[in-house]
Amino acid sequence: RDNRRNGCLAQVAFPYLHAIALLSGKVMPEHFLPPTLHNAGVAKLSGLSSVIEDSNLSEHVPGRRGDSVVSQFSDGKCADASVSHSLGDFEDPLSAAEVEQKFLRLTTPVVGVTKAFSLLEQILRLETLSDVTAIASAWHVT
Repeated sequence: RDNRRNGCLAQVAFPYLHAIALLSGKVMPEHFLPPTLHNAGVAKLSGLSSVIEDSNLSEHVPGRRGDSVVSQFSDGKCADASVSHSLGDFEDPLSAAEVEQKFLRLTTPVVGVTKAFSLLEQILRLETLSDVTAIASAWHVT
């Protein structure tokens, strides 16, 4: 099934995610938009991927969500990588700076640079604000 037609389905299509990770080094929200969803190179690499369950990892779900990837290349060489939990999980939390960067990366395309930084500043001062309704109104996109 071709999950690349729909950004939501692509988020759980392991061959697609594997191709994006190999080509980009990381998977970002913009990888689920049409320019990447319909990219011929991503499609070709996705088609070369298959998913095989690792029962050793599966037995720990839902408490832990590990991943293991093995890539075999046309010259016969292999590369593998595995993680026992994802970045941002309780066992491997994001730093404060990483959370701020992620917030700005996700909000800036929606509300613009100035508003994103303003929102971040307000959120960081949330406990000291006398009126938090200003934050809600700042989210309004014109």
